[in-house]
Amino acid sequence: MRSPAAIGVALLAAVAVAPFLRGETVDRIVARVGDKILTASELERYLAAVREPYESASGWNEETGRRAAIDHWVEQQLILKESKELTNFPVDTVEIDQQIEEQKSRFPSPEAFASALAREGLDEKKLRERL
Repeated sequence: MRSPAAIGVALLAAVAVAPFLRGETVDRIVARVGDKILTASELERYLAAVREPYESASGWNEETGRRAAIDHWVEQQLILKESKELTNFPVDTVEIDQQIEEQKSRFPSPEAFASALAREGLDEKKLRERL
């Protein structure tokens, strides 16, 4: 007779492995920079945020947009990695304000900008911290 602990471990393993046996993708990595990863679901959230302004302005090419988003993410991660290595990196709040205003201007309204940030799990304060 098997112990309850052994049965529990076997049941837990079966539950953990079930999605893979059915061929379901839980999430996949689309890019990596050092120990940071970009998953397919994060990429989709980012694309949803930027797709709307570009669709209305100039049309949208899904493949080009996807590549550009990945390139942008990789670039941002490299910049973050480099800035963390610099110990006395001064923060220019005026430049950050200008960058945020530039990003806001790409959206039809402040609400659309806030909505796009929310889809990325950000608000303006978090965006400032990231920049």
